[in-house]
Amino acid sequence: MLDAPSATAGDAGRSLGIGQAVAMAVRHNPKLAAASIAVVSGDEGILAASGIDDFLWDASAGWARSRNAIVPGTPVQQTHSDELLLSTALTRPLATGGALGLRLSADLSQVDYLSDLGDGSGRLAPSTVDTRLTSLSLFGSHPLLRGAGTNTARAQRRRARAARDIAGLQREAVAAGLVRDVVVACWNTLLTAEETEIRRALTDSARQQLQAVQAGIGVGKQPPSAAAEVAVAVALRQDDAIVGEDAARAASIELARLLGGGVDEPAAETKIVDPLDPAAIDRDWSFENAVAAAMERNPELALARARGQAATIDVEVGENGLLPQLDLAASGGIRGNADNFGGALGQLGGGRSYDVQVGLVFQEPIGRRSAKGSLGVARAERTRAKLSEADITAQVRSAVLRQVGLIKTAGRRIGALSETVTAATLDLDAERARFLVGRATNFDVLRRQEELAQARIHVLHAKVDYWCATASLEALTGEILGHYGVVVQ
Repeated sequence: MLDAPSATAGDAGRSLGIGQAVAMAVRHNPKLAAASIAVVSGDEGILAASGIDDFLWDASAGWARSRNAIVPGTPVQQTHSDELLLSTALTRPLATGGALGLRLSADLSQVDYLSDLGDGSGRLAPSTVDTRLTSLSLFGSHPLLRGAGTNTARAQRRRARAARDIAGLQREAVAAGLVRDVVVACWNTLLTAEETEIRRALTDSARQQLQAVQAGIGVGKQPPSAAAEVAVAVALRQDDAIVGEDAARAASIELARLLGGGVDEPAAETKIVDPLDPAAIDRDWSFENAVAAAMERNPELALARARGQAATIDVEVGENGLLPQLDLAASGGIRGNADNFGGALGQLGGGRSYDVQVGLVFQEPIGRRSAKGSLGVARAERTRAKLSEADITAQVRSAVLRQVGLIKTAGRRIGALSETVTAATLDLDAERARFLVGRATNFDVLRRQEELAQARIHVLHAKVDYWCATASLEALTGEILGHYGVVVQ
């Protein structure tokens, strides 16, 4: 089950906070929903595998009748027989590989005979024998070599639990990746929208400069050609703004896709309302601490380890499969034999009639190719899982180093640019004032406008880069789900 902070109604709203976006993605993203279904399937797999320990009750009934023709000269012959066989048993599988059970059975028979009287007359006298045979027996079997032991006998349960663990870790990895992607997409959406607004403002500044130049031309202070370079600047800046609008739309569409809803016109215009607050940039990430957290909690790495543990189960079973099969079977019980059912049952309490059986069964395939091949496959899968774990470990360490570096770099950039916008604004105001008194040219004013826009864009990129790198690092260290209130259970 996945829990996330609640979102406002109308999942495709025009304004959205990052927390709301995460909540909507957790609820609606189809990839995450599929991962959750795999977890449910894993739970059902554990239930199915646990059925190997269920008690087994069986009951049987059989009836047999025979009729035989009379054979002249035979002194004793069976002419008719009717037999009813009833049996019921309760068997308990043993976790170590065997089974133990209790069986109650009854054999009710009636047999008709013809016997020679022995007086030389050749006459045959009929007789009837009614038999009621009951028995209560304890029986069991257990492997002594191959298949013995809980690890082998209950390997299917171990596999089911391992599969459930893998499904749960896969869901956690998908959730962490999804939240990271949503957060990054939100910041990119905000970045492209803000940058587009800066480009629009820069275009408006050029238009204002064009109006000032045209006013100067109107009063004869400047030649008509003075408006040309400003008009070119207006057109180029407007083109940049239009390209920015397309980039903002593309970022918003990608965000809508991650949220799992339909991508339509309102969704394509989603705006992120979270502020870029420099005061929140105060966490001191260190490579050593981040790597330690990632080694302990990274979902992808935990998943690789779980797959290695699952492969080890098959290796253990395969190694056991190389042993010869030697099974012990034993049974013993008391019997009752009488001409009526009550008497036969009564004899069970006396225990005077009993039987005991013990047997060994040995079996060994010559060549053992199946067992050897299965073990070879299991060992290869375990080796592959270990290599995959080593590769993912290296990838995680590299990614952590990269993201920590990006965070530190972004923090330094933010510090370096902290006063740039203010300074560029003052510089532009001063250049405009000089232009009005004829001490500056259009080129000077347009350059100052461009410098102010670039300063704002640089600051914007530095802040967004910080938050994107932070989200990526939190995903690597397993912190991102807790950060945004997503609980994977």
